[in-house]
Amino acid sequence: MLQVNSITPWRPSMYAGSLPPKRLRTWREARARCNAEDFAKDPVEMTEFISCSRAEDSGDSVMAESHIPAIVLDIARKRRPFVGISGVTDTEIKRPISAVTCLEYINFNIRADKQNQFHLRAEMTEQDKEVIRAAGRNEDTLPAARVLRAKMQTERLYANVVQLTP
Repeated sequence: MLQVNSITPWRPSMYAGSLPPKRLRTWREARARCNAEDFAKDPVEMTEFISCSRAEDSGDSVMAESHIPAIVLDIARKRRPFVGISGVTDTEIKRPISAVTCLEYINFNIRADKQNQFHLRAEMTEQDKEVIRAAGRNEDTLPAARVLRAKMQTERLYANVVQLTP
């Protein structure tokens, strides 16, 4: 299933020229659309979806852009904790807001979609299973296993699994 693994801030003034020309053009077009729709003060975000399911990093990716409404930023600035229900224990979970807990909460909601209404789930392949096994063995051979291991270090869901790995 789709999982969100990192958030990387990018501002044209900070990293001039760091985006490939096609992606920079996509961001500028999205920025222009928001400006034209009276959302010039609101941020435009770019999300890159990278395939990490193969044994080797293929570089396959898709970029999408979206407007972040001011009300969403206002909610985030209040820094109220995330509240959710554990799918395992049915107890309420409160976590302080941070980049890590934002990722965890996004992934929590994706995993909770048991009926696949978001269409983000797929059948696991043998390659997918080997990536999980490699991450559990602390192997550094598969790029996807490295990504999964890093994710396991930050998300609470994996806390007991991380303690079991040598």
